[in-house]
Amino acid sequence: VAPGSSIISTTLNGAYQKWNGTSFSAPFVSAAAGLIVAHFPDMTPDGIRARLVDSAYDLGLSGWDATFGAGRLDVYRALSNDQSSIVQISQPRLDAGFAAGPIVIRGSAWSANFLQFELFYGKGFNPSQWTPIVTPNLFPVLDDVLAIWETPPNEEGEYTLKLVLTEKGQKTTVHMTRIFIDPTPPKIQGVQLIPMVDADRHSVLIQYETDDLCEGSVYYRPSSEREFQEIPLSFRTRVLRYNLNQDNVEGMVDLFFTARNSAGLMSSDDANGRYYSADLTAPPLDVARFTPNGMYIPFGRLLSSTYDFNANGMPELITSTYENGAIGAVKFYEWQDDEPVECFSTDKKLIPRAIGDSDGDGNLELLCGLGIDSYLYEAGGFGQFPDKLNVHWEGDGSRQYWASRFADLDRDGRGEILMRVVEASSNSTIDQFQVFEYDGAQSYQSVAQFANPTTGDNFNGVPHCEIGDMDEDDQVEILMGDSDGDLYIYENRGDNSFVQTWQDSLPLLDSIDFIHIGDFDGDGVDEFIAGCHSDANLNTEHDYDARHWYYRLYEKTGDDRYHGAVEWWIFGYESTRDYLSSVSGEDIDNDGVEEIFIVAYPDLYVIDFENGAYSMSFYSKGIQASSVAVTDFNQDGRTEFWAGNGMTLFAYESIGENTGPAVPVGVSAHPLDEHTISLKWRAVQGADSYTVFRGRESTTLFPLAETPVPFYHDLQLNTDSLYYYAIQTLDPQIDPPTSRLSQVVSIRPGRRPALLQVEGETPEHIRAIFSEPMSRTAISAAHFRVLPLDIRPTSAAFDRDDAEILLTLPFALAVGQYQLITNGLTDRDYTPIDSLNDSAVFSIIQELPSPYLKSAEFMTPDLICVEFSQDILRDELQDTSRYLINDQAVIKEVQISPASSRQVYLVLRGLSMKLTAGDTLMLRVQKMHSTSGQELKMGRGDRIQLIFAGETEPSERVHVFPNPHLSTYAVQAVTFVHLAPNDQITIFTSQGQVVARLKNNDQKNSLHWDLSNDMGERVASGVYLFRIDGSSEYIGKLAIIR
Repeated sequence: VAPGSSIISTTLNGAYQKWNGTSFSAPFVSAAAGLIVAHFPDMTPDGIRARLVDSAYDLGLSGWDATFGAGRLDVYRALSNDQSSIVQISQPRLDAGFAAGPIVIRGSAWSANFLQFELFYGKGFNPSQWTPIVTPNLFPVLDDVLAIWETPPNEEGEYTLKLVLTEKGQKTTVHMTRIFIDPTPPKIQGVQLIPMVDADRHSVLIQYETDDLCEGSVYYRPSSEREFQEIPLSFRTRVLRYNLNQDNVEGMVDLFFTARNSAGLMSSDDANGRYYSADLTAPPLDVARFTPNGMYIPFGRLLSSTYDFNANGMPELITSTYENGAIGAVKFYEWQDDEPVECFSTDKKLIPRAIGDSDGDGNLELLCGLGIDSYLYEAGGFGQFPDKLNVHWEGDGSRQYWASRFADLDRDGRGEILMRVVEASSNSTIDQFQVFEYDGAQSYQSVAQFANPTTGDNFNGVPHCEIGDMDEDDQVEILMGDSDGDLYIYENRGDNSFVQTWQDSLPLLDSIDFIHIGDFDGDGVDEFIAGCHSDANLNTEHDYDARHWYYRLYEKTGDDRYHGAVEWWIFGYESTRDYLSSVSGEDIDNDGVEEIFIVAYPDLYVIDFENGAYSMSFYSKGIQASSVAVTDFNQDGRTEFWAGNGMTLFAYESIGENTGPAVPVGVSAHPLDEHTISLKWRAVQGADSYTVFRGRESTTLFPLAETPVPFYHDLQLNTDSLYYYAIQTLDPQIDPPTSRLSQVVSIRPGRRPALLQVEGETPEHIRAIFSEPMSRTAISAAHFRVLPLDIRPTSAAFDRDDAEILLTLPFALAVGQYQLITNGLTDRDYTPIDSLNDSAVFSIIQELPSPYLKSAEFMTPDLICVEFSQDILRDELQDTSRYLINDQAVIKEVQISPASSRQVYLVLRGLSMKLTAGDTLMLRVQKMHSTSGQELKMGRGDRIQLIFAGETEPSERVHVFPNPHLSTYAVQAVTFVHLAPNDQITIFTSQGQVVARLKNNDQKNSLHWDLSNDMGERVASGVYLFRIDGSSEYIGKLAIIR
């Protein structure tokens, strides 16, 4: 584990914030890994991981445990630790599934201090009981089969595999992975088709549940066609989702769904052969009804109402401007000399909450807050700005004050302030709205509290509440929301007397700041609208991002009774902590009826009540705002609404009534190649033709062509030049015969991208390399297929400035040649991929394993027998400089075993004279390669621990190897080592007959016998005796097997 709470990191607009979660632990681990690489540049990723795990400071229960894993990251120990282990189950993958056994378990269990490894399984994700899969294994393994699980349990469910490596000092290292035993196909249930609006288009959010972790596919077709198109759902989850929008298909749509569990078993749901149906016939939303008029002020949190504090007839916009991405002072802006001018600023950084006159003295007041403090400023007199601080509600550890708004709920003439108050006691915290009433003595007293009557967490946030008379009983209601998406109403029943009268729950979270009361249908009775959104804490690495907003408009059905009359689902959600979203209402078209303004970052929607129904009448993108203000800021007779984009607050103005034909909507442009642009739009009923306008600037467009159909190809354009287009409807039967221009779209023609090559990085990963950066179409696995297996990747990720895509395959490919096919890919300018260069052949070559040290032991005090996992190049084996003991070159001679070049005997240079029994040594090898050319890698099987058993009698130092000797060995000889100068060896049969005589005349400490007698004849199989005469006498045995 690594630090993962209250981590200071960057956020938007150059600011900093405290964050929590594993995403903020990962940088600490990455930094530690970087330091290891800096010190040991040749170390493998496995070696780095092993150092980090083995050096962790143990927390919780001794050894590995489910809470702390291997322990807390310890960078110093990671850099100094030289005895790391590699313990990993590489197959099965996490969450792999099996219908039955046998299950091959592959991975690594290696340590320089290796004693044994064991494999267990347990039921569930964190089992309390474990069952052995195989008996303890006494030999290390790197990247090979650990065990074959012949008979896994028959019971369906999740299981955990546990690999335990034990070292000679009894230290254990653990790795676990979850798998599923699943012999039955998944069940599809709970299908939902939720109509959505997605930007300016309509969509349907498809959701269906499964009883297993599954991948799946959505199949769709226009109801008039026969063939279905497939959209793969590559996230493995129990709730499969996809937002099918009008970019995929328009009209009435038939649908069916499939699910495939981790065992590869498949189910489908086609509504019993009738197919599911979705209606995507509605036209896109109008994006041209309002347009920015050029007025703007600095970005900040904007009050929805304007005021005229200085009484000069010009409305003032009030906002807390952002300073370096953070809340700044409250500023007032007014139109002067043909531009917005700052006319007042507070001396504190504050958020404006409301304007009113709570003490009834005729001087306007500004209610503000920042954090747990609230402030009431007042103007010094008529025509003056609120520069006098009347009250400061100062929060502390026991009480917080979050001002909300002004009111006179009981209509007694004494002004009130609604405020969220948080009070902490020894064992609880009370967080609720309270009414503070002016007492006539320059102070405010709490006279009522509104406890939240709903169940759940009931957290509060932004101090937002609404007041009105929604049930038309001449009694004021207060509407509030909470973190669970609950709504509740209190109603005034007399002087400072309130009754909780109504409550409801929305289907998603957080209705706190997304409520508004107004007369939206012009019937003289207030309605109210409330919104909520999906959980912000979505892991987009593991789940499809289907986050969205939900808004419900309520109307009265009787006294204190309300029902949801209309609802809107808006696809897409970004955290309201990072981006401002809101709902507000004002009359923008001067018809006496409030329009609803929903800001669901980055989308803005205007909802109008027309012809007896609510409809979304305008859409704009790239908007964030704490509220929308409607005013005639420059007093030119045209009403504007103000919203923001994170950098400025700016005004939208109506472009006038459209008395001609309908404006074309859904205009889109896509390059076809370096000289051609394709335009299309939604057909207008009754249109005779359409005029295409083009320009090199968005504000200067000229008629280009007329077409009777809702599409057009513009040819012979300049490559990489930016062009702007708009469309106009022509209908001679209407006066005037032409419509307003549509929205302006821009596009840049360019060369078609090409797939240059595909590289097989591993059997499970391939890299697609394109001629230029690609659009986000390239990170959808649905756009790739691998032939001849006809499989799709499970994921796709950008690399190298988006010009390369790393694809993960559902399983390891066998050695051979394959072809990657792409479809529907575009570059960043949405130019489609070249159809002549949209596929490429690649190869998966055999991955040869790297060699590693398998075992080493003292044969005698001056002789070590070492075994590698593979045959090593002989010239490297014989190079004594490639062996280090405790990082010292103390190897005198290397004898390669006649059995194979994977076993050697190291003759030490008097090292035993410095050792005592129980001493440990670290043998490390370097710069060695297998006979197949694979390198023995640093930190990955390149070292092993030896324990010195102690001195032996001199006569026991002589050693012969290999013993026994087999006829299959490459070298037909045995070697005697640890001889003294002039020692003589006599070899006898078991009956005492002399076979051969050898003498150490060369003063070396070893002699070879070629298994021949003194006559040069090969000796037969059997047991032979040998006697050493010289500095000492010794008799031993050796066996020869022909």
